[in-house]
Amino acid sequence: MKDLFKNITPKQWKNIQIGTLVLSVILFIYFFGKNEGQEDAEKRELEVKAKKTPPIPLPNSGSGIPQGWNAGATATKLYVSMKGWGTDETAFFNAMNNLTKDQSAAVYNKFNDMYEKSTGYNLIEWIQGDFSGAALSRALSYFNEFY
Repeated sequence: MKDLFKNITPKQWKNIQIGTLVLSVILFIYFFGKNEGQEDAEKRELEVKAKKTPPIPLPNSGSGIPQGWNAGATATKLYVSMKGWGTDETAFFNAMNNLTKDQSAAVYNKFNDMYEKSTGYNLIEWIQGDFSGAALSRALSYFNEFY
């Protein structure tokens, strides 16, 4: 083993020491930072799971909801219209057109029940992230009273 290091000059030895030190620091930062990142991700995941938008009361105590109408079906249409790349604004507005205030409130509550926990966003946050300009104003107008 001594023969392995006998031809190393003092300058080369110093460079080996510096290189070893730099590599050690890089590895330490990589693994320490990786653990910190995992802890932050776990913390964010717990915050998302704990986040829950409180349900809003129906403006007319439910009297504006026709018998047999399903808020979950409309909430699903809204979700499908906004998920992924791009927004199908036509599908969104078709789903929301002609709904009563009670129905809009029920859709808002149902959407949040169905998708907030898994996505981390409530319906208003989805709309604000997917629409802009006049379409944003129109989409939010269905829920103005609730937020």
